[in-house]
Amino acid sequence: MKYLATSWQGFLQFLVYAFGRGYFWYCHTVFPERKKSKWESIDQKLIERYKADLSKFQRARKKKKGIMNFLYIRWSMHSVILHSKGVLDPEIEIQDPFKDIRKNPLEIKISEDISMSIYKTDQKGFSVKLSKETYKGFKAVIWDSAKTQNKDILLKEWAKLNGIPSWKGVIEQKKRLAKYALKQGRKHQIKVLHKDFRINTYRKVYKIWD
Repeated sequence: MKYLATSWQGFLQFLVYAFGRGYFWYCHTVFPERKKSKWESIDQKLIERYKADLSKFQRARKKKKGIMNFLYIRWSMHSVILHSKGVLDPEIEIQDPFKDIRKNPLEIKISEDISMSIYKTDQKGFSVKLSKETYKGFKAVIWDSAKTQNKDILLKEWAKLNGIPSWKGVIEQKKRLAKYALKQGRKHQIKVLHKDFRINTYRKVYKIWD
């Protein structure tokens, strides 16, 4: 079974897909760096515990019978177990705390500066956005860049933000930050136009596994 995501983009892409397919309950664990040599053995233990290595045909048969299915994925130190609705298989014992994505957004720390949040949209789907702290961080960087009165510096920081995959939630945040960047640029006598803060709305499909 493939369960190791090769990138954080693919990791989030898989989770959004799984939530959209009815795997609403998740258990997110951050493995300690000091136990890195044991991460794979922990993976196997969790996969076996929840029988998360079934084929799509086996999962389909369980779903038809109304039995709960489990999925498992990990990227770097971030481990996520997912389960669908249904009756619990008598051979499985839930030993970990699960949350409902429809009520509790899932936040993943991508790097020291960037965290992403998966959440339920107003419609029936799910999307991704910058966490509140990450959004505030980008806003602060834009403000600081505008203060330099250097257009190249401001646009360089905008390009970093614009490079983040454009899920619906991220696009809405980019729109607000673009307006803010334009306002701050002009406030600090930088000759910027709306077109300087073009918003990348394209989101490529990432390969999840090797």
